[in-house]
Amino acid sequence: MTLLRLALPALLLALFLVPATALAQDEDGDGRAAGPLDCDDTDATIYLGAPEVCDDGIDQSCSGGDLLEDADEDGWNDVRCFDAVDCDATPEDPACDDENFDCDDSDAALNRDDADGDGFSTCEDDCDDEDATVDPVDDDGDGFDECSGGDCDDSSVDVSPSQDEVCGDALDNDCDGEADNIDADADGAISEECGGEDCDDDDASLNPNNPEAAATCNDTVDNDCDGVADNLDDDCFEEPEVVAGADLQDRYLGGTVLVVLDGSDTTDFNVADTLTYQWTIVVDGEATDGVVELSADETSPYGFLRFRAPASDTQDWNYIATLTVSDGNPATDDVSDAINVRFWRPSYVTQKGCSQSTPTGVPAALAMLLMLGATTLRRRR
Repeated sequence: MTLLRLALPALLLALFLVPATALAQDEDGDGRAAGPLDCDDTDATIYLGAPEVCDDGIDQSCSGGDLLEDADEDGWNDVRCFDAVDCDATPEDPACDDENFDCDDSDAALNRDDADGDGFSTCEDDCDDEDATVDPVDDDGDGFDECSGGDCDDSSVDVSPSQDEVCGDALDNDCDGEADNIDADADGAISEECGGEDCDDDDASLNPNNPEAAATCNDTVDNDCDGVADNLDDDCFEEPEVVAGADLQDRYLGGTVLVVLDGSDTTDFNVADTLTYQWTIVVDGEATDGVVELSADETSPYGFLRFRAPASDTQDWNYIATLTVSDGNPATDDVSDAINVRFWRPSYVTQKGCSQSTPTGVPAALAMLLMLGATTLRRRR
């Protein structure tokens, strides 16, 4: 019993130190237990990293599939399928040179062909193996080549992605895909120096795509680069907003009544326009015996209306007052607004006739007072 107690710790320590793979089963006797190191423990020639036999349908190296001699079918073989020479032992052998094998047997576009005969294949970074003028060499010495550097003209040091565009030389100096296209303010419009329509290539707010508008029609600037500014520009032709004011009415007790026509709320978004005001008055209804006189100035939104009427039974006189405004631009129409003007006679006002210039009640009352006075004097006597 004491011996067993002493041996048990040693046994546990031995189990801890022995690798698990040593305890695992190795049926094919290749020294590798079934699992990640041996994907087929029934065949001693199959294990991770084993020499691959190409095109036999067997994955000897446990790489996930059989290795094909020309997997991408581009005519160039995988170096791993070459066994005519032991290249591991004699890497200097010419038969083992990389140029004899595909650089990427999973991509048919990458191979050792030199289709355009420029001395470079796609395995050697030729980005266009059908054009002999395109290769991975910096021919003009400007630090950029056609393939990896993006040089759109490798024959000129004036053309490369690092160059600034120059107007008038017909070259795409900065290799952005278009020649002579300077847009310094990045507003999408080419400068006039480069044949474009941007009249100020230092100000992004000035370009043909930015029309004159309410906010800019009074800034004396040609915002849309069409050669005209503000109220001379078609974009600024906008009709005024005409307001003739509120309806008016007044009592008529006789004589002459004066009312003011107020169109001062009329607005025009282009303050450079010169507005012209015209008031007109027409009778509304059958009360035609009233007389109106209009006084107005074309430079002012105000008008003055004088009204008088003959002695008659008419109780209401109604008129329509219309304000028409022109902004001075022939491209816009004149705009009008109208209000109602009413004069009315209260019913308690007595109408006068030609024989009623002196009230008849006054002489009778005076005669009565005289008679009373005479009677009083007789009694006193």
